[in-house]
Amino acid sequence: MKRLLLLTMAVCFAASPLFSQAKEKTKSHMGKEMTHCYAMKDGKLMHCMGKTGDVQPTSVTLKNGTTISPTGEVMMKDGSTKKLENGQCISPQGKIMSFEKMHVASTKKKMKAKQS
Repeated sequence: MKRLLLLTMAVCFAASPLFSQAKEKTKSHMGKEMTHCYAMKDGKLMHCMGKTGDVQPTSVTLKNGTTISPTGEVMMKDGSTKKLENGQCISPQGKIMSFEKMHVASTKKKMKAKQS
């Protein structure tokens, strides 16, 4: 009985790196395929990943230091403030533009990459 338990544990331990590598590949593949932004829709901040979006109930700080509140108030790294209007979104780099423009631009980039 002890041998069976030890054998099972050894197999699980040996196989764990294989499972973690598969998950990492999926995440990196998904990251390349999706457009990521924070958008205002019906007065609520939405966290958009590709075509889906979820309400963002808390403030978010981007990698560049820009902070976005749930009401759409954006404080840039330099301290200036802006307000996201309905239909506008902000990229992870802190660039504000219309939702349609951002998602159309990312689709064009994907098409060019596929053609190359």
